[in-house]
Amino acid sequence: MAGKVFAKKSKLSQVPRTGFIATGWSNGSPGLSGAGYGIRIPRAARDAYFAPEWTLVELRLEGWPEPVMVEIAKASWRTTCVELIRKDIGAWMLANGLAPWPRRRPPRFRVSWVQGNCFRVTKDDGGD
Repeated sequence: MAGKVFAKKSKLSQVPRTGFIATGWSNGSPGLSGAGYGIRIPRAARDAYFAPEWTLVELRLEGWPEPVMVEIAKASWRTTCVELIRKDIGAWMLANGLAPWPRRRPPRFRVSWVQGNCFRVTKDDGGD
């Protein structure tokens, strides 16, 4: 796939395959198309699972027919921004009844590393 960059094997071979928990994110005024929604990645997970040289990540959203490519090339991804934002993510949340959510109670997701810059995202029932 064009734009796909893979992490050094040594980095990802040291992280647990079980993945991590992420939460839903909203810009405060999301649209019915799914725009304004995303997935907030914990900083420690970003640092452990996402290689600095990546410009894109591929998300395989549970039950969604096509992989979703999310750009992470912006400088803020490595400093202040920890959200994967794309209209398709919001459309998936809306289609699954995960959005909108009650104030301060975003949905939880299990994010599992598949290979390279590819991750599987599934709904999390809260049982950790």
